[in-house]
Amino acid sequence: MSNRIFDHEPEDWHQLEDMVNTAFLEMGYESHQNHSVGTVRGDVKIDVFATDLRTPIPTVVLCECKYWNKPVDQSVIYAFRSICSDVGAHYGIVISKVGFQSGAKETREATNVHLMDFRQFQENFFAQW
Repeated sequence: MSNRIFDHEPEDWHQLEDMVNTAFLEMGYESHQNHSVGTVRGDVKIDVFATDLRTPIPTVVLCECKYWNKPVDQSVIYAFRSICSDVGAHYGIVISKVGFQSGAKETREATNVHLMDFRQFQENFFAQW
């Protein structure tokens, strides 16, 4: 038996964002798509901004969804980890359609940014869902 939240894969970038947002909503988070947040560098749009208000200190999770036909490179991870830090997120997740370049994996080490494909995202959050 597979630990999947959804019975199908997303068909485009919008559906990927929608499915990630839906998963967080179903887990009891307050969650928003295409959410604007202020940082020291100005406002940025976050694909999915989820907050677990049930914890003593609300847990803030940022998700960057990449429905690309190529692996995500390290420049995306550099930028996203800066945003996570500026916003004060507890952690961030970059969800990729086809994976990550080796430099991206090295760039996230010792940070609060996690790299997953959609299957891994579902497996990681299945028990909470």
